[in-house]
Amino acid sequence: MKIRPWLLILLLLFLIFIFLVLMTEKESVILPVNPHTTGLRPQLSGVGVNKSFIPPLNVSNFDASQEFQLSPQTKETIEKQPLNVNKDTTDLITNKADFLPEKSLLKVPFTSQAPFADWQPPFNETCEEAAIVMAVYWLNNKPLTPAIAKGEILDLVDYQKKNYGDYIDTTAAETARLANDFYQINNFKIKEKATINDIISELAKGNLVIAPMAGRKLANPYFRQPGPIYHMLLFVGYDKKKAQFITNDAGTKRGEGFRYSFKNIESSLADWDKEKKEPNSGRRPIIIVNPT
Repeated sequence: MKIRPWLLILLLLFLIFIFLVLMTEKESVILPVNPHTTGLRPQLSGVGVNKSFIPPLNVSNFDASQEFQLSPQTKETIEKQPLNVNKDTTDLITNKADFLPEKSLLKVPFTSQAPFADWQPPFNETCEEAAIVMAVYWLNNKPLTPAIAKGEILDLVDYQKKNYGDYIDTTAAETARLANDFYQINNFKIKEKATINDIISELAKGNLVIAPMAGRKLANPYFRQPGPIYHMLLFVGYDKKKAQFITNDAGTKRGEGFRYSFKNIESSLADWDKEKKEPNSGRRPIIIVNPT
């Protein structure tokens, strides 16, 4: 039986179509980050190896289960926003941020700085370490249990004692350095002289924000009064309509998703002054945790 040429052409086109479909599906798979294990505690590394995990950005009018990314044009516009666009605390959100989504919420695992409610040293001084651990496990898309969190925090404390000499009251720059050094990554970066709009913009881009605070200015009723002199907060989202930030506050077991007003954060943002041994509101850096 003689096969007609046009049948061969159709068969060839069909096979090409199947091949292209299979290749497209293969490219769309997000490859997991490969952790390696040291002893009993999983050591996380390799953010950005294969394809980095990009957590979803949940905004109004979007299903929270959907993955949302800003267009390159919008992201470029956000990145061009100047620092200190807001200097009037009576109007914290300027027109510069009007084009950003009304809401943003990143799904980040939570731990308190005392995972088993033991607030004895060192856990009474490990808000910085807890913020780092939550951010790193978010970067790696890994679950975080109290046992794992405790191990990570203690290892971070030991690392600082051996390499830096101390672990208590670290500045924003020292906290970012610790995260990058210990986990051998480069995802933690400092932005100086930050504003409320800077925090909102970074969250809208899908980045986490860690920021130093004058702890006793924070309106958190769950703190043991009068509250910590110095504190570190992990920002996971915002709500412009309610004028609130959403945080994973490691300073309390009730800190997951805890909300602070924009004005409260504006008045509390302050880096640690090692000479004066107190928060300095003149220094207002933030740590940006970029997943890529």
